[in-house]
Amino acid sequence: LFSRGRHKLRNNKNQFRNMHLNRLSKEKSPYLLQHQHNPVNWYPWGEEAFNTAKSENKLIFLSVGYSTCHWCHVMERESFENEEVAQVLNKNFVSVKVDREERPDVDNLYMKYIQSMIGGGGWPMTVWLTPDLVPLHGGTYFPPKSKYGKKGLVDVLDELANIWNNGRSRSKIKGFINTRMSDIGQAFGISKEVKDIELSGHFINNVFQVCTEQIEESYDDTFGGFSNAPKFPRPALFSFLFWSYQKYKKAHTLEMCTNTLIEMYFGGIHDHLGGGFHRYSVTIDWHIPHYEKMLYDQAQLAKAYLTCYEVTKDALFLKGAVDILEYVGRDMISPSGGFFSAEDADSKETTTGLSKEGAFYVWEQSEIYSNLEKDHADIFCYYFGVEQDGNTPPGVDPHEELAGKNTLLIRNSIEDVAQYFETSEQYIEDIINASKTKLLEIRNFRERPFLDDKIITAWNGLMISSYADASRVLNNSKYLDIAINTMNFLLNNLYDGDVLLRNYKEGPSNIQGFSDDYAFLISALLSLYDCTFDINWLEKAIKLQDKMNELFFDTQNGGFFNTTSQDKSILLRFKDSYEGAEPTANSYALVNLIKLAHLLGGKQEYLDMVHKTILSFQDELLKVPISAPHMVTAVDAYINPPMQIIIAGDPLNEKTQEMIDTINSVYDPMRTVLLVDQGANMNYFMKHGHPYINENMMINDQPTGYICRNFSCSLPITTKEALLDAITNN
Repeated sequence: LFSRGRHKLRNNKNQFRNMHLNRLSKEKSPYLLQHQHNPVNWYPWGEEAFNTAKSENKLIFLSVGYSTCHWCHVMERESFENEEVAQVLNKNFVSVKVDREERPDVDNLYMKYIQSMIGGGGWPMTVWLTPDLVPLHGGTYFPPKSKYGKKGLVDVLDELANIWNNGRSRSKIKGFINTRMSDIGQAFGISKEVKDIELSGHFINNVFQVCTEQIEESYDDTFGGFSNAPKFPRPALFSFLFWSYQKYKKAHTLEMCTNTLIEMYFGGIHDHLGGGFHRYSVTIDWHIPHYEKMLYDQAQLAKAYLTCYEVTKDALFLKGAVDILEYVGRDMISPSGGFFSAEDADSKETTTGLSKEGAFYVWEQSEIYSNLEKDHADIFCYYFGVEQDGNTPPGVDPHEELAGKNTLLIRNSIEDVAQYFETSEQYIEDIINASKTKLLEIRNFRERPFLDDKIITAWNGLMISSYADASRVLNNSKYLDIAINTMNFLLNNLYDGDVLLRNYKEGPSNIQGFSDDYAFLISALLSLYDCTFDINWLEKAIKLQDKMNELFFDTQNGGFFNTTSQDKSILLRFKDSYEGAEPTANSYALVNLIKLAHLLGGKQEYLDMVHKTILSFQDELLKVPISAPHMVTAVDAYINPPMQIIIAGDPLNEKTQEMIDTINSVYDPMRTVLLVDQGANMNYFMKHGHPYINENMMINDQPTGYICRNFSCSLPITTKEALLDAITNN
C-alpha cells in the first residue's frame, strides 16, 4: 500500500455531477462529500444503513478511507465511478462509506479484523459485514478486475453475493462468524488477565533498557530514522529518547534524535519553500516523500524540533520548529480559529491539467532558470540538488509522474556552496533565502492540493500544545495567541460543558468525542496552564479529565477504551497502546493524570488510575516497549516522581518572571510548576489541600522558589542563579 505506484486521477469529475447524487451529499465530511456523485448508492455509517441491510437481508460493503488518501482516490476512480461496479454493489449490497478521521472507532474495529486476517492493513480499507455488523471478508485496495494474481472487486462481490444468497451457505457462515468477534477480541487482548506486579525501579529500568535496545536495533545509522523505506518519522520515539537522554546522558541516545531530525530537515520530506513536513518518505534517505501533509505530523514534529532545540540549543532545530509553526499558522488555520486536518498529495499539473502526486511541490530545472537570475539559479540548483533531467531516483516512480521533475532537498551545505562558487557564506545564504521567497510566490499561483478543512478535536489539541510550548520556550506571544484562540474555538464550538464532540465542519458534528479527543485536549490545557498559570485552564483540564475517566476508564482492568459504551454499533471496545503515526489516548492520559495529581498535591484517585493502567499494559511494556515509547516515559514519571517547582510571587514582578524564564530554559517535560500569587492561585491550591502551599512562602516579600519531590521541599530559593543550580542538580 505504501509502494510508489501512482495513477493518474480522473480529471473530468464534473461529468458525474449532474448524473448522480447519493446520501453522502447530506454529510459534512470532505471525504464523504468526495463520493456524493458516485453512482454507488452510498450510505453513511448509521441506523438507516443497518436497518436496510437487515430488512433486505444483504451484506454490508464497508469502505473506509480519508480525503487525502492517494489509493482511496485510485479505487474511487477505478471502481466507485464505474457504472458496472456500481450496479453490482447497488443490487447485492448495502454500501457504507466511512471517513476514518471522523469515525476512528469504526476504522479501529475493522482494521483489527483486517490485520488479524491478512497480517497488515491500510487504506482504503474494504470489509464485507453481515447485517449484524460482523466482518465476513476484507482487504485494502482492490482493482476492479482480477489481474496479476489479485482478485478484482467485481469477482469478490459476485462470489460473496452468491454465497450469502445461498441459504445453506449462509447458515454455515452464520455458525462460523458467531465466534468471530470474540476471536478478534482475544487476539488483541481485550479479555486478558491482568497480573498484579510490583511497579518498582527494577521494573522501569528493565522496560527502559529493552525499549532502548529495540530502538537502537531499528535505527538507521546512515540516514537516521527507525525503519527501511517507506520511512515514517514516528515522533513518539523522540519523546522517549529525549527523556532517556535527560535521565542517563548517553550521547548515542541524543545522536539518534539529532541525526534523524537533521536528515529529515535536509530531505525532500521537508517542504523547503512553504514549510512543514510531508507524510512519509518513499526512499530510505528521506528524498522522495508521499506529498500529503497531516496536521498531527506537524504538531508532533514541531514539538520534536522544539525539544531538540531545548536540549542542544542548536539553531537548526529552532528553524525546524518555527518552519512548521509558521506553515500551519499560514496555511492550515481557519479564520475562526481551528486547525484544518490535511493537505492532499495530488493536485493539477500546470502544463497538462492532469492531477498528479507532488505536482504542487516539484520543479523542472528550466522553471527555476526562467524565474531566477542565472547566477542565482546556479546557486539554488547546486544547493537543492536540482538536475536537468530531474532528481527522482530510478525505481520509485513507475508511472513517471515525476519524470523530469525535482524534489528539493539540501544536497550541499552553505559552507560547501560558498567554497564551490568562491564567495562568502553570507552571500550564499542571502541568495538562497531570496530565491526561496521568489519561487514560493510563483508556486502559490499553481493549483493547491485539496484541503481537508474539517477541524478534529484531538489533532487540534496536539497542535495547541506545540504552539503553547513554543510560546513558553521562545517567549513568543504570537504563538500563545494562536494557542489560546484555537482552544477557545474548540471549547465554544465542540464542548457543551459536559462532553466533547469529535469535529467541526460548517458547524459541529453529531459525533461524540473519543478518548484521544479528551486526552490530547487535556494535555493542551495543561500546556496553556504552564504558559500562563491561569487557573481557568487547569480547572477545565480537571473537569475534562473527570469526564474522560467516567466515559472511558476500565474500572475492572485499568486503561482507557477508545470509545464509550453508548454506541451499540461498535461491537468491541479496544484499549490501544501502539504509538505509530499518532500517539494514543492511554499514553497521554497517563501523563495528564500524573501531572494533575501532582498539581493537586498528590491526588490519590488519579495516581491509582495510573497504577491500574500501567498494569493493564504490562505485557506490551515488558515485551515490546518500542510500540509505546511515550507510555514508557509516563511509567518512569510515575515510579520516579518528577520535581515540582513552586514560585511564590507576584506574576507582574520582574524577578518572578526571571525565575519563570529560568525554569523554562531547562528541558523537563514531566515537571509541574505552580505560581502562587498570594491571591486566587494560592487560595485555589490551598482549597484543594495542596500540602506545600501556605500563606508564608515569600521571603522578605521577594519572589521565592521551592523545589519539591516526594512530599519534601527544598529550602527557599530567592535568586534565579540558585534556582537554576537547584533545577539542574535535581
